[in-house]
Amino acid sequence: MALLLGVAFGDVTLQAQETAKEGSPSPVLETVAYALQGGGGVWASWQEDYGVLPQAHSQFMLEVSRGEPWRIALSMGFLFAQPSAVSPFWYRYRGFWATQFGLGYSYKGKILGEWPLALGVRGSLALAQYTYSDSYFFFPLVEVQTEFLTLPLHLRWEATLSGTLSYLLRRDIYNVGGALMVTLRWYPWKKEQPSLMVSSPVSSTQERGAYE
Repeated sequence: MALLLGVAFGDVTLQAQETAKEGSPSPVLETVAYALQGGGGVWASWQEDYGVLPQAHSQFMLEVSRGEPWRIALSMGFLFAQPSAVSPFWYRYRGFWATQFGLGYSYKGKILGEWPLALGVRGSLALAQYTYSDSYFFFPLVEVQTEFLTLPLHLRWEATLSGTLSYLLRRDIYNVGGALMVTLRWYPWKKEQPSLMVSSPVSSTQERGAYE
């Protein structure tokens, strides 16, 4: 993961050094963000010749991203799946935990009138282990995410609320479902916008007259 971050964001350190010399961050550097994301939801899980059962899950991710309004992001995190509900025939699907590494791409803008909205997709690879078992397995997953609420907390901090639709491409079991996620995002090199002061001609004339 460290190698991926170094390749994808290798010029960030160089730009930061140049910023320290020049005193002003570049436009590209201002869009770099670090984020912590967490939440949970429910999948519909099923297997061939068996029924569909609800299965709760939670997810926690660390993310590094850059770009605006188009944003590319690298992420890593953990996925925890609880055992599914028990069927009327007394079987259920096992729970598991997984470490996942992802690459995402998104667009953020005022898509619906003046309402800011972000839409993105993330593909990940996960290494998982069943709960109370030594069995490991590997699978890809695809997530479609929509950030529908953004709350500015500070000049360089913001919190977002998003909905996620995920599909796990497992060999023996199908998992499709949604989740509600909260993201805390930090822009370390974002600069403050200078305030604009506009004076009217009348007030300027009065000021000159007061000094004459």
